[in-house]
Amino acid sequence: MYVKTALLLLLLFSGIWLLKATWAGSPQDSLPSRKVLRQQLRQLPPWLIIYDLQDDSLQQQLMQWFATLPKQESRSLPPTLLAASEVTDSLLRQQPVLLICDKLPTNVVQTLERIPAVGLDHGQLTFDTTQLNPTTDAIRLHIIPGFWDLVTPVSLLYAPDARVLADALRNIAKRGTRDLLRPLWGYEIMRHGQTWQCGHFNDTTWQVLPPSHYTFDPQPQAIASSKYLDIWAYDQAKPDFTTLEQVAYQAAKGIADFSGSTALPRLQLYTYPDPSHKALRTHIMRQAHADEANQCVHAIWNERCHGLEMVELARLWVHYSLPSAAIPWLEYGLAMQWVDTLADQPWRGWSRALAKADALLTPEELRQEPTLQTAPLIGLLSAAAWVDFRLAQMDKGAFWEEYENGLPASDALKKEWLDWIEAHYPTKAPRAEAKLPWMKGMTLAHEGYQVYNGYGGHVTAHSIAALQMLHANAVAIVPYSFMPDPRQPSDIPVSQFAGGENDEAILNPHFLAQQSGMQTLLKPQIWVGGGHWPGDIRFDTPADWEAFFGHYKRWICHYALLAEMHGFDALCVGTELRHTTLEQPQAWRQLVADIQELYSGPLTYAANWGEECEQLSFWDAFDYIGINAYYPLHKGDTASDADLATGVQKMMDKIENIHQQQNLPVWLTEIGYRSATAPWVNPHAEADNRAIDEAAQARCYQALLQEAVERPWLRGLFWWKWPSDLSYYEDEGRGYMPWGKPAAIVLEQYYGRGWE
Repeated sequence: MYVKTALLLLLLFSGIWLLKATWAGSPQDSLPSRKVLRQQLRQLPPWLIIYDLQDDSLQQQLMQWFATLPKQESRSLPPTLLAASEVTDSLLRQQPVLLICDKLPTNVVQTLERIPAVGLDHGQLTFDTTQLNPTTDAIRLHIIPGFWDLVTPVSLLYAPDARVLADALRNIAKRGTRDLLRPLWGYEIMRHGQTWQCGHFNDTTWQVLPPSHYTFDPQPQAIASSKYLDIWAYDQAKPDFTTLEQVAYQAAKGIADFSGSTALPRLQLYTYPDPSHKALRTHIMRQAHADEANQCVHAIWNERCHGLEMVELARLWVHYSLPSAAIPWLEYGLAMQWVDTLADQPWRGWSRALAKADALLTPEELRQEPTLQTAPLIGLLSAAAWVDFRLAQMDKGAFWEEYENGLPASDALKKEWLDWIEAHYPTKAPRAEAKLPWMKGMTLAHEGYQVYNGYGGHVTAHSIAALQMLHANAVAIVPYSFMPDPRQPSDIPVSQFAGGENDEAILNPHFLAQQSGMQTLLKPQIWVGGGHWPGDIRFDTPADWEAFFGHYKRWICHYALLAEMHGFDALCVGTELRHTTLEQPQAWRQLVADIQELYSGPLTYAANWGEECEQLSFWDAFDYIGINAYYPLHKGDTASDADLATGVQKMMDKIENIHQQQNLPVWLTEIGYRSATAPWVNPHAEADNRAIDEAAQARCYQALLQEAVERPWLRGLFWWKWPSDLSYYEDEGRGYMPWGKPAAIVLEQYYGRGWE
């Protein structure tokens, strides 16, 4: 009774919070909403960058920087940078504008005064409750009402001090053109060139949206200083400086001895307590990354994330003390000679596992720059193993020649390399076997790309806590990748975007869930361009099929290795790839065998309902049959409870037939119903123009769960879906998410039964 009461209170307060977030304050009726401005932005030509600067030297700096933008980053930019005096009113109403200025024009002031979050008093700018310091602060506002035409989106970068504005521009330039025109935030206050406060506006009231607001420590805390390394902490990070100093000193000394250098630079290591704080400050969420120009490394440091900072520190010392490597990966590979472990195990054990899976990158593949995006973890371990091998096979002079000039053809050397790894590298430590419980699960959806509201953000902890209140004991975590064309094989990248489903982002809910006693299923999926779905991926020639499986293997092996390194409880190796599974079963069998060299936990595959799951011929390669069970339950626009029960029984009978043929337990890797009219007709269909119907969703939940408890071969459900950000409003109330709806109460009633 207590749990039900607590759940109802949580649902009530969440509804109140959402209402306050939407309507807090007095709406500015004369201002368009941010939603309207974003829609308008999609219809307009590219951004027009205008400067209105009093400082001539700053104008020159801006023009010089603009002229040096890389061409591949400049495609979305206008061909010229214009002074405000050169722009006509008609042009300002035709394109979105980024205005960079050190003095606010009158029309800009008039618009800013209408935005409640902004205050102006005798030229003194205030944002929310913060009074900006004109000698240290710059402000960025992104996609706000236009200064010349309210419905034409405008962004603003402003500081009254030219030096402050120059510092802000330099900081933005480091992040790239994407951040200049499409920053993560609705607003950002930069102090001394560094992000100090950032967040988003409420969509309609133009006030600060509290859950999105961050205020950072203005300066890092000095932790320790030694001959080769200074250690700093941002935002209350607590690095183990004693261990760091010792390991860093040994690495630096070893690199100095190896290179003969007598003047290794002292590096700066900036640490952050979690992925979101690092990404919000640096716009890079990777566990660790180096800033070569400033001789520093930025790294996440907590009980779960540490180790990769030593890779980046060692790489920088290699970079500064040794000749330039012909191939970037070689620099990493050489740096790994002074690193012992990754994820608390010897890295050579991970490389050996990749060799057994035939998943190491060859020297030819290491030459390809795209592997930095498509195989970041595998590339690192492959390069390290290759350098290890070559240093053992040749003298230093020959190695330097290869290091500076390029790698040899690998065909003749590949077998020798693999045999050498087999003879010299340890086997990775086995993971402890554990029997999985009945998986009372939910799919956690990455519902936000502004860092704070996605997998890597702080709000994910609230989402996991709310799931626990429903008695869920398992969560599926879904990193997406992308294929532009289902008929053309192509690289399948691993996300690197700070606000995306990158590795650090997906590890955040994994750690949170496991700390809460929940199981985790890693379920990577592919998003296909052109409105297609993964089931459309299909090829006409053996060469294209071979190319596809090569790309897919590299991508899924990355996640298999990540899952093994960090202890995911289960791994799903694919989702709804119906043509690939039904037409290429032998390729899949080999792929699964290779994955098992990397990942030692339970495996499943999420087959599409109907033809794929019922005809798939290699279920015996898995530990669990996985089915995305969007079977229609009833054809009519109206359905009684008896109709829904009958539909669920028919669906379960079909799935039980697969179980009996294969003698394997079953997970429904996806099951879900929208809170929209007649969700039972086509559970997988879009909301379209259907009306909201939360009761219909709850009735479908009731019918499914009531039947599920009677099927002993069924060992788990992963409902589609649950938001990483509980304030996310899916499809205007007609989405799959049960959060805040009667379906959540039905789910709590069944999941709370001690169901085994």
